[in-house]
Amino acid sequence: MRRFVLWCAAILCVSSTASAAVRNSFMLNEANAVTGSKFLESNKFDTTLGRLQGNGQNWLEFITVQGDELGGGKFKNTLDLRGWKFEWAYDKQDPADPNQYGSGTIMFTNDPLWAAVPVGTMLTINEWKQAWYQPVSDLNGGLDRMGGIAGLGQQRGDAYNPAIHTLKDFSTNVGWNPLANGGGGAAGDWNINIWAGERNADNSFKYFNFSGSVVDGDPNNPLPIGSDEAGLYAVNNDSWQWTIKDAAGNVVQGPLGETGTGVTAVSPITGQPVAANWSVNSQEIVRLEGFAVGSNATQQKYLDAWLNNYQDGSSSSFGEPNIWSSGSGVQDLSPLRNWLKTGDANLDGVVDGSDFLAWQRGFGKAQPSLTDGDLNGDGVVDGTDLAVWRGAFGAAGTVAVAAVPECSTACLAAMAAVGFIRRRRHQ
Repeated sequence: MRRFVLWCAAILCVSSTASAAVRNSFMLNEANAVTGSKFLESNKFDTTLGRLQGNGQNWLEFITVQGDELGGGKFKNTLDLRGWKFEWAYDKQDPADPNQYGSGTIMFTNDPLWAAVPVGTMLTINEWKQAWYQPVSDLNGGLDRMGGIAGLGQQRGDAYNPAIHTLKDFSTNVGWNPLANGGGGAAGDWNINIWAGERNADNSFKYFNFSGSVVDGDPNNPLPIGSDEAGLYAVNNDSWQWTIKDAAGNVVQGPLGETGTGVTAVSPITGQPVAANWSVNSQEIVRLEGFAVGSNATQQKYLDAWLNNYQDGSSSSFGEPNIWSSGSGVQDLSPLRNWLKTGDANLDGVVDGSDFLAWQRGFGKAQPSLTDGDLNGDGVVDGTDLAVWRGAFGAAGTVAVAAVPECSTACLAAMAAVGFIRRRRHQ
């Protein structure tokens, strides 16, 4: 598994700007509201998961739309998410049982992974680490959930038996590399998946901190988030809503939610109230629609998205572009990913000596990423990557050997192999 490693050096990692993040620079793309005991309605399935009871449990999917502001109307190609918050809330609004509600926050930690998340990255977060299934009750080829590893790491249900169970693994995978497996541009691996319960060595949560509470029957005794009964967060069909805030507390998206949340959504474009024309049920998901392939989607259109760009749906696409209308609509993510340039190891939009230094630092590294200089996505940083950089930089581009301190013999040999070092001819 390749790891997306963000090395904090002057050429890449800088602190967040003091100004507020751009509206919709980080957006909810899809959320699973299917109740744990049910399946997607109308015999539908998820393009990644198939047809599962609970549709993979509580999961959220986000898309990075705009980077940190540089000033002068310019932006980085990466977004610093450290300290950002995803706030959620729900209320069953049931007259027969009015005190069923909950709210909470998922806050991004200061882990280096969040320091510079590239624009166009799709981030999926699953509360459960694993779940296992077998065919039992569904008449449409679906699999019933028999057990799993929940958010706090405890086993639920039956023990896993590989002889009879189908395993779905939602373990953390930070293998971001758009050039992997011969990809490129929007076609490569732009995904990061996080198991929400991932821990550090000291048992603290690694990537997120969780807070809040839910009410289950007795409003005088709320169940705290982080307890076995409440889990880590909630996604459901009970007038669920969300808000995204940057590290300074500025609202980036929301509050948005299905009909009945009591949210007054005023369009930032027209200044007029926008009414939701959707209401998710216990066998559906929430997803961003529009921006379809062939519709001339642009980054600005994503930044202008609001409540009416979200819909309920009976099919889903965990970790993949959204689909709707029985597959006739497919989300176009290329406007968010066309900034990536061949040879640009530090993701600053320019192929220059800084990218060469990234290659030099990553030379021979195990499980390298694009930011380590793996410019052809083959899992190795070697002379072929140097050739990619040189071709992108231009035949006239050279860097003196003296500017590459502590370059190993193998490193120098790779440089020589692609004609990077010009040897003087002896007379």
